[in-house]
Amino acid sequence: MIFRHGQRLDFPRRHATDEEMSRAREADQKKKMENESKVNGSKYRKKSHFIIGDNILIRNYNKSRKFDTLSLQEAFKIIDMNREGNIVTVQQEGSGLTLCRHPDDLKPSKSRPDNREVKLECMQYADIQWPEVIEHDDDDESYCLEKRDTAPPPRLSQRKRTTIPVYK
Repeated sequence: MIFRHGQRLDFPRRHATDEEMSRAREADQKKKMENESKVNGSKYRKKSHFIIGDNILIRNYNKSRKFDTLSLQEAFKIIDMNREGNIVTVQQEGSGLTLCRHPDDLKPSKSRPDNREVKLECMQYADIQWPEVIEHDDDDESYCLEKRDTAPPPRLSQRKRTTIPVYK
């Protein structure tokens, strides 16, 4: 309803009184506190495992396209947390930008090794499973993979169909 206060001017109202503004701010603050207590008082709430000094990524609220990433690419560092752990203060390492966020908006940053030696060292200990090679002196082939003595079971479509004894 556009003209709820009467049609005195082109628009219903051009300004709000100080009393109306203070009432609106109080109601907004009260609603915000109620919602915060409802979210943080949930029985499904999990304790965050972040500690001060952790490197994290923050949720991207300014997504403009469908394929934008869910979190910002710049790393942030946790500098402060409140006692309940529901408000986390983070600082961007490059620019010094400081933000307050809920732990639901944070994600641990997985740092990757940048230099080649560390990557090669990690690859040395990778568990690679190769097929076993068996050496036979009596065969024509000197190396072969281990062969089965029995034939593999037939495919379902090739098996003989029988009825279950309970249903006979």
